[in-house]
Amino acid sequence: MIRAFFTLLVCTIVAAPVTGAAADCTKFAWPPEQQQKLLQQDNKPRIETGNAVTEFLGRAFVLRLDSFSNAKLEKSPERTPRIEKSFAGLIRVKFPVTGIVTIALTNNSWIDVIQDGKYLRPAGNTGAEGCPGVRKIVKFKVEAGDVAIQFSGSETPELAFAITAETDAR
Repeated sequence: MIRAFFTLLVCTIVAAPVTGAAADCTKFAWPPEQQQKLLQQDNKPRIETGNAVTEFLGRAFVLRLDSFSNAKLEKSPERTPRIEKSFAGLIRVKFPVTGIVTIALTNNSWIDVIQDGKYLRPAGNTGAEGCPGVRKIVKFKVEAGDVAIQFSGSETPELAFAITAETDAR
Protein backbone atom coordinates (compact mmCIF):
# COMPACT_ATOMS: atom_id res chain seq x y z
CA MET A 1 0.00 0.00 0.00
CA ILE A 2 2.77 2.43 0.91
CA ARG A 3 4.68 1.39 -2.20
CA ALA A 4 1.62 2.12 -4.36
CA PHE A 5 1.24 5.52 -2.69
CA PHE A 6 4.86 6.47 -3.41
CA THR A 7 4.60 5.22 -6.99
CA LEU A 8 1.52 7.40 -7.51
CA LEU A 9 3.26 10.36 -5.87
CA VAL A 10 6.34 10.03 -8.12
CA CYS A 11 4.18 9.72 -11.25
CA THR A 12 2.24 12.84 -10.25
CA ILE A 13 5.40 14.87 -9.66
CA VAL A 14 6.99 13.75 -12.94
CA ALA A 15 3.81 14.44 -14.96
CA ALA A 16 3.02 17.80 -13.33
CA PRO A 17 5.28 20.01 -15.51
CA VAL A 18 3.93 18.49 -18.74
CA THR A 19 0.32 18.87 -17.62
CA GLY A 20 0.94 22.45 -16.41
CA ALA A 21 2.50 23.52 -19.72
CA ALA A 22 -0.44 22.20 -21.72
CA ALA A 23 -2.92 23.77 -19.30
CA ASP A 24 -1.57 27.26 -20.04
CA CYS A 25 -2.94 27.02 -23.60
CA THR A 26 -6.33 25.96 -22.29
CA LYS A 27 -6.83 29.41 -20.75
CA PHE A 28 -7.79 30.84 -24.15
CA ALA A 29 -11.51 31.33 -24.82
CA TRP A 30 -11.15 29.15 -27.92
CA PRO A 31 -8.38 26.75 -29.03
CA PRO A 32 -5.26 28.61 -30.26
CA GLU A 33 -3.68 25.66 -32.10
CA GLN A 34 -4.10 27.01 -35.65
CA GLN A 35 -2.51 30.36 -34.80
CA GLN A 36 0.09 28.75 -32.53
CA LYS A 37 1.24 26.47 -35.36
CA LEU A 38 1.68 29.45 -37.69
CA LEU A 39 3.47 31.61 -35.12
CA GLN A 40 5.91 28.84 -34.18
CA GLN A 41 7.06 28.25 -37.77
CA ASP A 42 10.71 28.92 -38.49
CA ASN A 43 11.73 31.40 -41.19
CA LYS A 44 8.65 33.63 -41.08
CA PRO A 45 8.94 36.44 -43.66
CA ARG A 46 10.23 39.70 -42.13
CA ILE A 47 8.50 42.90 -43.19
CA GLU A 48 8.97 46.59 -42.48
CA THR A 49 6.27 48.72 -40.90
CA GLY A 50 4.05 50.58 -43.36
CA ASN A 51 4.31 47.97 -46.11
CA ALA A 52 1.40 46.50 -48.01
CA VAL A 53 1.25 42.76 -47.45
CA THR A 54 -0.20 40.39 -50.03
CA GLU A 55 -0.96 36.70 -49.62
CA PHE A 56 -1.34 37.20 -45.88
CA LEU A 57 -4.24 34.89 -44.93
CA GLY A 58 -3.07 31.74 -43.18
CA ARG A 59 0.47 33.05 -42.78
CA ALA A 60 2.67 34.43 -40.04
CA PHE A 61 5.14 37.30 -40.35
CA VAL A 62 7.67 39.17 -38.25
CA LEU A 63 7.04 42.92 -38.36
CA ARG A 64 9.89 45.36 -37.68
CA LEU A 65 8.42 48.12 -35.50
CA ASP A 66 9.47 51.73 -34.93
CA SER A 67 9.74 53.44 -31.57
CA PHE A 68 6.26 54.61 -30.65
CA SER A 69 7.30 58.27 -30.81
CA ASN A 70 8.56 57.81 -34.42
CA ALA A 71 5.89 55.41 -35.69
CA LYS A 72 3.79 56.56 -38.63
CA LEU A 73 0.38 55.13 -37.78
CA GLU A 74 -2.92 55.49 -39.65
CA LYS A 75 -4.57 56.93 -36.50
CA SER A 76 -3.60 57.33 -32.86
CA PRO A 77 -4.07 54.01 -31.07
CA GLU A 78 -7.39 53.62 -29.30
CA ARG A 79 -5.43 52.69 -26.18
CA THR A 80 -2.39 54.61 -24.98
CA PRO A 81 0.64 52.31 -24.59
CA ARG A 82 1.14 51.14 -21.00
CA ILE A 83 4.90 51.45 -21.20
CA GLU A 84 6.68 54.69 -22.03
CA LYS A 85 9.37 53.34 -24.37
CA SER A 86 7.28 51.05 -26.53
CA PHE A 87 7.23 50.18 -30.22
CA ALA A 88 4.53 50.44 -32.87
CA GLY A 89 3.91 49.83 -36.55
CA LEU A 90 1.35 49.00 -39.19
CA ILE A 91 0.71 46.96 -42.27
CA ARG A 92 -1.76 47.49 -45.08
CA VAL A 93 -3.78 44.63 -46.51
CA LYS A 94 -6.65 44.18 -48.92
CA PHE A 95 -9.28 41.66 -47.87
CA PRO A 96 -10.81 39.88 -50.87
CA VAL A 97 -14.17 39.21 -49.18
CA THR A 98 -16.22 40.29 -46.17
CA GLY A 99 -15.82 38.05 -43.15
CA ILE A 100 -14.31 37.37 -39.74
CA VAL A 101 -10.53 37.46 -39.53
CA THR A 102 -8.33 36.50 -36.62
CA ILE A 103 -5.10 38.28 -35.75
CA ALA A 104 -2.80 36.45 -33.35
CA LEU A 105 0.27 37.90 -31.65
CA THR A 106 3.25 36.57 -29.78
CA ASN A 107 3.02 39.37 -27.24
CA ASN A 108 0.39 41.56 -25.62
CA SER A 109 0.53 44.51 -28.03
CA TRP A 110 -2.58 46.50 -28.79
CA ILE A 111 -4.22 45.89 -32.19
CA ASP A 112 -6.22 48.53 -34.07
CA VAL A 113 -7.91 47.59 -37.33
CA ILE A 114 -8.92 50.62 -39.39
CA GLN A 115 -11.15 50.53 -42.45
CA ASP A 116 -12.57 53.55 -44.28
CA GLY A 117 -10.98 55.79 -41.62
CA LYS A 118 -12.86 54.10 -38.74
CA TYR A 119 -11.73 51.76 -36.00
CA LEU A 120 -13.32 48.32 -36.26
CA ARG A 121 -14.55 46.88 -32.98
CA PRO A 122 -13.30 43.41 -32.04
CA ALA A 123 -15.77 40.57 -32.63
CA GLY A 124 -13.96 38.62 -29.90
CA ASN A 125 -10.65 38.43 -28.11
CA THR A 126 -8.73 36.09 -25.88
CA GLY A 127 -5.28 35.78 -24.41
CA ALA A 128 -3.19 33.79 -21.99
CA GLU A 129 0.33 33.93 -20.65
CA GLY A 130 2.58 30.90 -20.81
CA CYS A 131 1.22 29.33 -24.00
CA PRO A 132 4.20 28.72 -26.30
CA GLY A 133 4.17 30.92 -29.39
CA VAL A 134 0.89 32.79 -28.86
CA ARG A 135 -0.15 35.40 -26.31
CA LYS A 136 -3.18 37.19 -27.76
CA ILE A 137 -5.86 36.51 -30.38
CA VAL A 138 -8.40 39.09 -31.59
CA LYS A 139 -11.19 38.64 -34.16
CA PHE A 140 -12.57 41.41 -36.37
CA LYS A 141 -15.39 41.54 -38.91
CA VAL A 142 -13.97 43.22 -42.00
CA GLU A 143 -15.57 44.28 -45.26
CA ALA A 144 -13.89 43.45 -48.55
CA GLY A 145 -11.35 46.16 -49.31
CA ASP A 146 -8.35 48.02 -47.92
CA VAL A 147 -7.53 47.78 -44.21
CA ALA A 148 -4.76 49.16 -42.01
CA ILE A 149 -3.72 46.94 -39.11
CA GLN A 150 -1.64 48.72 -36.54
CA PHE A 151 0.15 47.36 -33.51
CA SER A 152 1.21 49.49 -30.54
CA GLY A 153 2.51 49.11 -27.02
CA SER A 154 5.04 46.41 -27.91
CA GLU A 155 7.93 46.00 -25.49
CA THR A 156 10.14 44.70 -28.32
CA PRO A 157 11.11 46.16 -31.73
CA GLU A 158 9.82 43.08 -33.56
CA LEU A 159 6.45 41.39 -33.40
CA ALA A 160 5.33 38.08 -34.87
CA PHE A 161 1.70 37.99 -35.99
CA ALA A 162 -0.57 35.71 -37.99
CA ILE A 163 -3.80 36.46 -39.86
CA THR A 164 -6.35 33.74 -40.51
CA ALA A 165 -9.87 33.74 -41.92
CA GLU A 166 -12.61 32.42 -39.66
CA THR A 167 -15.83 30.72 -40.60
CA ASP A 168 -17.55 31.88 -37.42
CA ALA A 169 -17.23 34.63 -34.79
CA ARG A 170 -17.49 32.27 -31.80
